[in-house]
Amino acid sequence: MLMGRTIIKNLLHKYATRLHPYEQRILPDKFRGRFRFIIDKCIMCRNCAVKCPTKCITIDPETGLWEREVMACVYCGVCADVCPTGCIIMTNVYRPPITEPTKLTFMCTPRPKKKKPTEEAQTMNKKDVETAIKQQQAERTAPSLPVSEE
Repeated sequence: MLMGRTIIKNLLHKYATRLHPYEQRILPDKFRGRFRFIIDKCIMCRNCAVKCPTKCITIDPETGLWEREVMACVYCGVCADVCPTGCIIMTNVYRPPITEPTKLTFMCTPRPKKKKPTEEAQTMNKKDVETAIKQQQAERTAPSLPVSEE
């Protein structure tokens, strides 16, 4: 008797769950879903690699290689928060399931190497330092002016 009443009540009421293919869940604004990386904006600053809690991002600024281990990532969004150029974005789309360990690899433009100062510039800097030291020594050894008492 009790079972029959429950069955009839469940048949006449609304569904308790979503009908998935027909009704999609509304995602919140800051949902961390699919990972998106814009290569052209990256300046190879390595902030994302330093701040990543799982250390799944590796960057080599000399060669321009940017890699991310997909299965090691916990999708926390810290890399997107610390990126100064906004080249890392977490979208509002569900990420696809992953069955094998993979790496996302991008080749960016490598950072230009810093130019070493030429020998002439180094000798000029040494000469400037030497003349500044001599001037300071001359100022220290110069006789002081007598103070007049009135």
